Amino acid sequence: MKGITQKKETKRTFGNSVYAEMSKLWSLPFNWLILIGTLGVTIAFALIFSINARGSFSGEATEVISIGLTPITYTHAGFFVFGVIASCSEYIGGQVRTTLIAMPNRIEQKLAATVALIPIGFISAVLVSVTSVTITYIMFGSGNAELDIWLTLHMIFNSAIYLTMMTILSAAIGTMVRKSIPVVGGIFLYLFVISPLLLGQTFSFYLPDIVSYTLWFPNAPEEAPPAIVAWLLLIGWTLAFLITSIVIAKRRDM
Repeated sequence: MKGITQKKETKRTFGNSVYAEMSKLWSLPFNWLILIGTLGVTIAFALIFSINARGSFSGEATEVISIGLTPITYTHAGFFVFGVIASCSEYIGGQVRTTLIAMPNRIEQKLAATVALIPIGFISAVLVSVTSVTITYIMFGSGNAELDIWLTLHMIFNSAIYLTMMTILSAAIGTMVRKSIPVVGGIFLYLFVISPLLLGQTFSFYLPDIVSYTLWFPNAPEEAPPAIVAWLLLIGWTLAFLITSIVIAKRRDM
């Protein structure tokens, strides 16, 4: 009986920790500015890509999905930034001290912060992905474009999971570095300079952003790994950074 009571208390304590972390995320206006800005840029890119592709559009459902999700290859940067800001905000003005007083168990605190990111990141990712594909479908004219609803939902779901995982990964990097500007700068350098230069190389499909293309674009390159391998790589990258960040947070003084 005592053991059952302790387990219930542990669950209740962790649930309270997650709720506290979610409250902090909800209370940070800059987080919402990032997500709203990401949605706005995605809408703009969806319009631009749809207009540019009108002349060569074949009307196939796979083409609607591919063009509709292409903006995510650029605006996923917003989810990286969201994760970084969410974690680095702890270290602004010494807020981390207050957090550790309320939740002295650092492993529990980091896990709670990660769990709190998931629903916000996933819902935002679904909204961004659905909006992008919907705009593309409307721009091509619903009567002239085929729509495979199940394939579309599958690709959108994969895209949303990827964006959520990258939010967690970037938050882990933010926890390790604790300074948002150098982390955001490094992420932008990788996403918009290094990654495009590596795209096409065989080993590039083992990088988290590039391997994800095989999961949410209907027509994956021949040299791309199978979907199960791609998922394992994404999970591996995310867990590697998350576990490392928890170990570092556990060992550092503050």
